[in-house]
Amino acid sequence: MQLTYALLKCKRAIYPLCFCLLGSLAFSACSQYSKGPVSVAYHDLNSHYNAYFLANERLTEAEKVLFSTRKDDYNEMLAVLIAHDTVRAGAVKTQTTYAIEKASLPVQYHKNSNWLDDCYFQLARARFLQADFENAIQTYKYVNSESKDDALRQRAMIGLLRSFTELKNYDYASAVINRLRKDKLSKHDLVDFYEARASYHQVRQEYDQTLAVLKQTVKRMRASERRARMYYIIGQLYQRNNRSKDAYANFERVMKSNASYELALQAQLQMIQMYAGKDEKKLLKQFNRLLHDEKNKEYQGRILYAIGMYEYRKDRLDKAIDYFKQSSQAKGTDNRQKALAFLKLAEIYYEKQQNYQAAKNYYDSTFNAGLPKSTPDYDVIAKRHKVLDDFVRHYTIIQTEDSLQRIVKMDEATRDKFFDEVIDKQEKQEQEAEDKKNSEIAREVGAIFDNLDIEKQSVNNTNDVNWYFSNPTAVAQGRTSFIRKWGNRKLEDNWRRAQKDAAIAEEQPIQDSNDSQPAVAEKPKKPTREEQKKNMLAKLPMAPEDIEKSNQKIEEAYYELGKILDKELLEKKNAIKDYETLLERFPSTEHAAEVLYAMFLIYQELGDEQQNAVKNRLITQYPTTLYAKLVSNPNYTRDENLADIQADRAFQEAYQLYEAQNFAEADQLVQSGLQQYAGTLNEQRFKVLQIKIVGKTQGLEAYRKALQDFVTAYPQSKLLPYVQNLLQKTDELGKSSGNK
Repeated sequence: MQLTYALLKCKRAIYPLCFCLLGSLAFSACSQYSKGPVSVAYHDLNSHYNAYFLANERLTEAEKVLFSTRKDDYNEMLAVLIAHDTVRAGAVKTQTTYAIEKASLPVQYHKNSNWLDDCYFQLARARFLQADFENAIQTYKYVNSESKDDALRQRAMIGLLRSFTELKNYDYASAVINRLRKDKLSKHDLVDFYEARASYHQVRQEYDQTLAVLKQTVKRMRASERRARMYYIIGQLYQRNNRSKDAYANFERVMKSNASYELALQAQLQMIQMYAGKDEKKLLKQFNRLLHDEKNKEYQGRILYAIGMYEYRKDRLDKAIDYFKQSSQAKGTDNRQKALAFLKLAEIYYEKQQNYQAAKNYYDSTFNAGLPKSTPDYDVIAKRHKVLDDFVRHYTIIQTEDSLQRIVKMDEATRDKFFDEVIDKQEKQEQEAEDKKNSEIAREVGAIFDNLDIEKQSVNNTNDVNWYFSNPTAVAQGRTSFIRKWGNRKLEDNWRRAQKDAAIAEEQPIQDSNDSQPAVAEKPKKPTREEQKKNMLAKLPMAPEDIEKSNQKIEEAYYELGKILDKELLEKKNAIKDYETLLERFPSTEHAAEVLYAMFLIYQELGDEQQNAVKNRLITQYPTTLYAKLVSNPNYTRDENLADIQADRAFQEAYQLYEAQNFAEADQLVQSGLQQYAGTLNEQRFKVLQIKIVGKTQGLEAYRKALQDFVTAYPQSKLLPYVQNLLQKTDELGKSSGNK
């Protein structure tokens, strides 16, 4: 009995000891520094399911969110991979922060896990989605150097390629591409690599390489929105290369893929623009169906633009113009789409119809609407817009003066009839404007009646057919009577008052009596038809001296137009046309030698044999001019010598004004020369002439200071001895004046 009791007492003492021993063994087995199989298995389990899996799920969700919420600009080439920035990163901050938190757990608590490198990859992936590219690169590099999993290392390198591309580190990105091209990638990783590589070429504007890589990419992609999008980009790239048939085929593939509604619609619109078939009825039926579909309300501007482009390519410009105008005015059209519609209108009026005033107006509208700088040929468009003001001014001078001279050449009876036609046209336009204004007034006044809901409800309840507002004829007559009596009155408080006192704090009761008449501003008396004819006749250059002045305006305008087309707009052939017109209409023009030289240079640039005929004409007719010497001497460079000639001419003109004591006009030319020829010897010539003008207009002290400033500013000038001599004479003059 005692023995049994002793044994039981011993067991009670051993059990706690055993539990402690087992606990310590379990703890040591689960240590993150242990290499034992139990420890590794424990940490693998935790790292995989409590870290890697959860982080991967959230990051996959974040990528889906970014893709589904993207805002593609279909007016431009779509990006193969949408660029990341802090704004886009903010949309998935919750997911990426959670992923970093989970993926960091093995780094802190499970260092012996085989999933550690995978979790580092998730960290790099999360940092990339946060647009933290520098830290993403460092983490991807760590995975690439430390992981023993070849597939994971390859995915890390693809992440490096995307990160380097985002940071525009193209040399590093190119090195990664060359390395990955040598590896054998899984099908999924190969698609990711091709996408990243195509994106690299696209951002570098290497479009042929982009196209080649994307063609390989789509072959390996499953049917999805991503693949449909790639087909769309391939279509755009073929469009860029003017391969319409291939572009059309790829846009058609978009329609057959799992594309979103918007992407499929845009592909349809591209196909409409490029339609080359003969069944136009089918095309117009498709266009009308798209235009009137309720789902396409927000896309009406783009749909109208697409059919406008089709008409434009068919050279049916009147229809194209109409559609582009409708596109710019369509409800819901964004500013970018408006800018593109305005741009096509500007190009039609400029290039096709030579209506330069209309072109200028539409170019103004294009830039007011915010034309993107990524638009093809943006710099050329911006340059044209910038100089078109001057161009239109000179072009209008030619049109106006030529028109006036044609009227002058008419006999009196024909001219009188022409004046009648002009007056009739003006009166018709005024009447149309007045009718339009009255129509707007009628609609505005009608709103007063249309909003009388209480009275209308009363009529419905009482069925009183004699009530005024239930009679359309009476309402129409009332509107007409209102307009006749009150004129153009805006629908607002105190609408009866012709002038409203802004200082009135409270509304005053309206006196509705027959005695109170509205204060109507008296219209200015319209001139009679004969008075109008007399005014038009007074504007004509009837006298010989007036005709001469008119011709001088035309001559200068052609000269300026040629220069603008040649130097500013770079439209060499059109410049030649204006230069030839100038020489033909004004053979004695003072610009003849300069114009022939400019024509010679253009023909030389174009490789046209006519350069020899122009050269001989210049040498024969103007042998003593510098322009003749320039074409005879091949050692002169084009730009430098032309600039010197123009500078010399401007200087001589300024100097002649100086000698004629027209100091104000001379100073204006000097100021212009200083700006135009800054940094050249010509600048110093103009500066010396400016000093001489100062001496004539501002006194001795100002003259001396200007000379001293020149010595300081131009210590190496060839004109320095001349200026120092003037300064010495000034000092001597100052001393002699002091002695007196």
